[in-house]
Amino acid sequence: MLDVERILAEFAEITVEEDRCSKKNENRLSKQEKAARYFEKIKQSRLAKRAEERKRQRTARKRRNREEKIVLKEELNIAIDLGFEVQMNKKESTHLARQLGRIWGLQKRYQGLKTQLFGLTPDFSENCQKIVTGFDKFDWKTHDKTAHDVIRGSDLDKLIYLTPDADAEPLLELSKDNIYVIGGIVDETGVGSRTKMKADTSGHKSYRLPISEFSRRNTEKGNWTFNQMLALNQVVEALCLFSQTSDWTTALATVVPARTGFIFEKDDQNSEENPKNE
Repeated sequence: MLDVERILAEFAEITVEEDRCSKKNENRLSKQEKAARYFEKIKQSRLAKRAEERKRQRTARKRRNREEKIVLKEELNIAIDLGFEVQMNKKESTHLARQLGRIWGLQKRYQGLKTQLFGLTPDFSENCQKIVTGFDKFDWKTHDKTAHDVIRGSDLDKLIYLTPDADAEPLLELSKDNIYVIGGIVDETGVGSRTKMKADTSGHKSYRLPISEFSRRNTEKGNWTFNQMLALNQVVEALCLFSQTSDWTTALATVVPARTGFIFEKDDQNSEENPKNE
């Protein structure tokens, strides 16, 4: 009888231990499920904000396209360096082609904007024609060689590279004599500024758009990116707007996506001579 009682007692202990393990596993699974639901909620929130931002940009773009052609105060020379295209995957290359299509829309709208494409390979040109209607009929200068191969002599000193790199000096003024080089890069990995490295290697100056100088960061709770890397067409439009208005706050507020968390506020003391961070 004692053996039976001992066996029953041991069985009861085993059952209790199994229950404890089962509850621990349930708790662990519950935490994992909660974490998964939390991250899914964040993901859906970001997707919703991006959709809202795209809708806002489309509406603004259509409104601007309906407006009359704008004459810039001075000629604005832009060079798109497509030498990075071979380093991108198919998705990034497709985004790049679409951004070039939007730049052509700006070219038609802003009188005085002169855009040239450098390093345009036959393969990428063919890809652009498949993605962007009428790409082969766009009336802008294209070169299959780099800017350094095409531009010679003292004109090379006019090349100014634009980069999102935080270490670069802010671009506060524009000159009709300069050629502003924008790297044709769509980088979803965020590995860094290849344009600045190229500028440093070639001995040219590099500047960034003065986003930090003319904005403040949103301190309210939200999934802000605070990412200063803009699409090519957004950079070109910011330059056009500044050329037209001489006001970085207005220019940047128009093109910088709301999801970045940068807030641009107009006040009498906010000018290129008195940026906010100084």
